[in-house]
This record gives sequence, C-alpha cells and structure tokens, in this order.
Amino acid sequence: MQKNKLMLTIAILLGVLTVFLLNSYIKGLKQSVYKGMELVQVVVAKKNLSKGASLERALIAARKIPAKFLPAGVVFAKDYELILGQPVQVSIRAGEPILWACLGAEERKTFSTKIPEGKRAVTIGVDELTGVGGMISPYDHIDVLMTFTTPESSKTKVTTITLLQDILVLATGQRESQYQPLSTFEKKGYSSVTLCLSPLEAELITFAQEHSRLSLILRNPEDREKEKLPEVNFNYLNSLGEFSK
Repeated sequence: MQKNKLMLTIAILLGVLTVFLLNSYIKGLKQSVYKGMELVQVVVAKKNLSKGASLERALIAARKIPAKFLPAGVVFAKDYELILGQPVQVSIRAGEPILWACLGAEERKTFSTKIPEGKRAVTIGVDELTGVGGMISPYDHIDVLMTFTTPESSKTKVTTITLLQDILVLATGQRESQYQPLSTFEKKGYSSVTLCLSPLEAELITFAQEHSRLSLILRNPEDREKEKLPEVNFNYLNSLGEFSK
C-alpha cells in the first residue's frame, strides 16, 4: 500500500515537472519568435526623391518598422529635425527608410548648420570613466550627472544629481557622424563630446563643469522618458539602508 502511494506521489511530481518544463519551453520559444519584432518609428521618404533633393517636412514621414529589420544607420523619427534641409546623395524610393549615410554634407560648409534652431552646441571634457568608456557616438542620447560638494556644518557634503536628461550628442571629439572614419588619434579615444542644448541648459552645464564633476550616462535610442530623480548623498544611502531593515 505504502509502495503504491509512493509511486503515485512520484508520478504526480513528474507530471508537475513535465508541465512546468513544457510551459518554460513554450514561453522561451515565443520570446525567441517575437524577439526583435518591437516596432520602432523611423523616417521614410514620402515620395520618390532624386539625388540632390533637399529634405523638407512634406517629403518625409514617420513609419513603424520591426526592430530586427532596421537597416544600419537609419534616421529615427525623433531626430527628423536634424535632417531637414540636408541633400540626399542617392535616389530614394517612396517608403524607403532614410539613412544617415545617404545624407551628404556637400552643401553643409560649417558644423553650425547641424545645430537645430533654438539650440546651442556646447563641448565638455570627458575621460574613459566619465564618458562611458568611449562608447558614445554622434546622435546618441545621454543623461548628464553632476557630483559636487557643499559645506555642511563642520564637514563636507557630497551630492550627485541628474542635471540633464535625454541630450543629443552632436559630436565626439572631431567626429560628427557615426559613419565618419576615425582618425588615428580618435581610435585611441576622445577627450570631449559636443552636446545639443537649449541656452539655459548650456548655462547650467558650463557652470557645472567649472564647479563639479560631470559623468555621462548612455541611453537606449528608443528611451526618451525623463524621470524625476532624487539627489543622492550619504544621508539618502543611509535612508535606503533603514528602509530595507
């Protein structure tokens, strides 16, 4: 009798295990099938464009494409203002995604023409640690952290805040395009990045650069959300420890 009960228990456990493993397999299979199928908004030609045509709002449109089918160097919809007025260097059919490599700089004589109206280009110094290990490329989006010290009673208070969020990178060193070949010097890394900022943001980051340490945080190109974040100091870290008790 006891033996029968034991066999029944083992059979039930094996059945539960089989169902669990089967569900895990099906879930993993679904994830692999749908991986990369997230829709991403990119810029496409609204009508046939001939070589040399200057891009205008009426000639482009936004379209959603599965991430796994995105061609390299596609212009994302959020960056469409940066390509307005630029000439295309190859013919582009209606509906085809527009690539940065297809946009020429033949008519762009100065770097200033890349700056959107109402924005300013500001260059800040970085090193391997503060500049995400040299992984930042032109047209990436970043956050800027500011770490500073302030006197508090008889001791110094160290604080880190998120100063700016979702900032467009115009250039790394002298490189203003991710398709521009790296110079011999830049292959060893860059020591500055140029950011696209509002006039107020330009003032903030200039002041911060003089009186604090800045660190850049690289964002996913599709992550445009801005968060309200607390300032972090030792008091804040201690409060986290108390909360976890």
